[in-house]
Parts: sequence; C-alpha cells; structure tokens
Amino acid sequence: MRTAKYIGMTIITIILGVTGLIVGSAGTAFATGTTPTTTNIVVSPEGAINGTAGETIYLGIQVGGENGVPTGAWDYTITYSDQASGQTETCATGNSSLNSSGEWDGNIYVNSATCALPAVLTVTVNYEGNSTYAPSSAQQSVSVPSATSTTISGPSSATAGQSVTFTSAVTSYGTGTPTGTVSFVDTNTGSTLCTVSETTGTASCTTTGLTQVGSNIINATYSGSSDYSGSQANTTTTITNPTATTTTVSASPNPVYAGQTETITVQVTSSSGTPTGSFNYTITEPDGTVASQGTESLNSAGEWSISSTISSSAPTGYWTASATYTGNSTYASSSGSATLDIESPPKTATTTTMAVSANPIQAGNTETFTATVSSASGTPSGDVAFSDGSGDLSGCSSVALNSSGAA
Repeated sequence: MRTAKYIGMTIITIILGVTGLIVGSAGTAFATGTTPTTTNIVVSPEGAINGTAGETIYLGIQVGGENGVPTGAWDYTITYSDQASGQTETCATGNSSLNSSGEWDGNIYVNSATCALPAVLTVTVNYEGNSTYAPSSAQQSVSVPSATSTTISGPSSATAGQSVTFTSAVTSYGTGTPTGTVSFVDTNTGSTLCTVSETTGTASCTTTGLTQVGSNIINATYSGSSDYSGSQANTTTTITNPTATTTTVSASPNPVYAGQTETITVQVTSSSGTPTGSFNYTITEPDGTVASQGTESLNSAGEWSISSTISSSAPTGYWTASATYTGNSTYASSSGSATLDIESPPKTATTTTMAVSANPIQAGNTETFTATVSSASGTPSGDVAFSDGSGDLSGCSSVALNSSGAA
C-alpha cells in the first residue's frame, strides 16, 4: 500500500505500508532512556516524479540497541550549501515512526527549486529515543539531480512525406540549463525521426519521415544527465495524402525535320488547384544516349515550354522527352513522357523531260538526247542516266546536270 500526506510544500511518499508520517513538530517532549542506540541510514536518489517539480530520495533507516529493538519516532532534516551566500540552508524536514523491527524505509520528496537542485544534499536522521532507548543520529550526503520539464511543438497537420520541423524545449525546475540528447519518435510507427544533442535547452528535428496517414503522436524524450532527470512530452500531427497530379509532355510539330523549330511543353495538372514547383527532365536520343537533362520551374499556370531548331546533325529516329514533377507539401509527384520523331527532310518533287535532235532518224546517224530536270523550288543538280530500255547508252550512263538543270 502507498500513502502520501501533503503538508505545506513538502510531500512524503511512504512505501511498504508505513503510514502516519507527519511533517513539522516532533511533538511533546518526553524523558528518554539511557540504553545506547545506533542509527544507520541508506540514502540514494530515486529520480523525478512524472509531472511534478521535484525529485525523490530513497531513505532507509535502521536503529539498533542493546537488549531489544528500539521503537518510536524519528525525524529528518535535508540541507544544502547555498552557492551564492555560502550558507547551509534547510530545504526539507519531516518525521515518522520506526516499525516493530526498528526500521523504516520509503521515498522522500524534495522540491527542485526549494533545494536548488542539482545539488549535494545532506540528510540527517535523528532517532528521538523512548523511555528505554537513548536518542542517536546519522548523516549522509547524496548528489540529487533536478527535475526537468520538456515541451514539444510542431505543425498540427502536414502531407505524407512533407518536410516538417519539431522543436523541443527542456527546462530545469531547479537551477541551470539541462544538456544532453533529445529523441523525437513517431509513436505510431515506433521509428526514431531524430536524435539531437542540445546544449542550450532547445532541440529541433526536421524530417520527411511522417508517411502514415492519420493522427500521428510525436514524442520528444530528454535523456537526462548526471545533473538533470529525464522528461518527455507529446504533440499530435495529422498526416494527409497530397493531391494527385498528372504530368503531360508534348512535342510540336511531330514528326520534325532538320532545320525546323520544335517546341517541347511540360504541363502539370491536378483535380484541385494548379501545381507549382519544379520538375526534372531528360531528353534521350534513339540509341538511349542522354542528349540533355536538368531541372526547371513551372510557371503560375503549371506549365513550362522551350523551343529550339533541330540541327542537321541530329540523329534521325524516335527521341524521348520525359519529365518528373517533384511535388510539394500540397501536390504529389508525377511523371510523363513524349516520343519525338526526327526525320530526314523530305525531297522536293522533280520533273524530267527529254528532247532529241532529230526524229525520225536514219540508222547510223548521230542523235543528241537532252534531259531537263525541273522542280517547283530551285534548280535540281546531280546526274542523269540515259538508257534505251535494255541498258544504259554507251557514254551516257551518268551525265551531270548543268546550272540550268539540263544534261
């Protein structure tokens, strides 16, 4: 059974069913016996009481005497040395009674501010004696840390995978500034988001690790140190899925020929609003070689475009233009691509006419054949082959056109 009495600013917590501890006056004076006694004590820090500004100290008492077991009342005094004045100050007192075995043990509460924790506290226990046994006392010093308070702040809502920052503040209920490490944990998944060393009482954790949709409880735990007890706090962030997007890549004209101007357009759309931000693009040649890649930003309409002239040295075939929208806190990422057909320029149509020097012609006479090649755009150049239907005419298998397109 555990009981506690609250007297003024001091709380005494008694363990092992010992009750009746009273803080304050030791009661009415009485004559004590003369049988010698010896008081032995064990003192050790037990840590902070969650949600309070104090620490607990374990106190074990055993009083021995000749010819029997001493019983009766005992009292304690806890003191510390004030660093500013150099004086010894009392910060806690109390009393209780030994059990039938001449013993008592339990936890004593000390306030971090009242005892200027962290500090070395001196615990003095006085056995008050009874009609048979004489009083005795014992004293022991113990280093006691200060209780701390941890707070955590962060966004109330975010989208899955969004970069968010949580900040914790660790303060001492006593004196000084706590130092050590603060761990930030997503209690929904059990994953540690950050472990941060702090020397000024604050620590921040920036993470993209919140991906579970719904209410996420984020815990900040200060690990404590030799001078400061650990503490923790929680905050809740609601995670939602970002709005889906569609990335479309288009190329115009398509197919395209060397010397023509080609325009590639990237557009990102969603069912709600206009996505903004950046995207990564890659343009690959027919054999898979990367011709160009980079990062660009969408305009206010969620678009981006570029126009360029196709070089005559560009490999012909099917090129690929792909784009990946990186997304942001509101919109999800998406990808799209387009196939661009680069072809050799088409040839201009030509007309070939034939003229002869004489028609009809007698066998053995010389005949001159003249071919004229024309087109709707410019004068064709090249060679003309003359044949009689069964093969090229001798000496006329490849005759170059002149500047007028005749041969």
